[in-house]
Amino acid sequence: MLAFTGVAHFTRMREDMIRMLPPWVPWGSAVVAFTGVCELAAAVGILLPETRRLAGILLIVFFLAILPANIHAARAGVPVAGRPATPVGWRVPIQLGFIVLAWWVTRP
Repeated sequence: MLAFTGVAHFTRMREDMIRMLPPWVPWGSAVVAFTGVCELAAAVGILLPETRRLAGILLIVFFLAILPANIHAARAGVPVAGRPATPVGWRVPIQLGFIVLAWWVTRP
């Protein structure tokens, strides 16, 4: 999943992701590129035993950091790939599920 979503930051979905950012986030294009690189690095990091635990911790921080963008997209009705953003009532539990999954797959 992380490799797929990371690559999406550099495709035609990039503009949708920039629109997902709350207005108070500066440098939208750079932030989307940075988060794409973070997701790609995390995809590799969780595969390597030497970096798996650190990748899990950083993923939890990452999933918390991007939650405001997902909430903003849901509340503002920002479409993603031509479809409505996931409603907040679903998005927050999904994000919490990603956090639990990151912890579970990278625990010692």
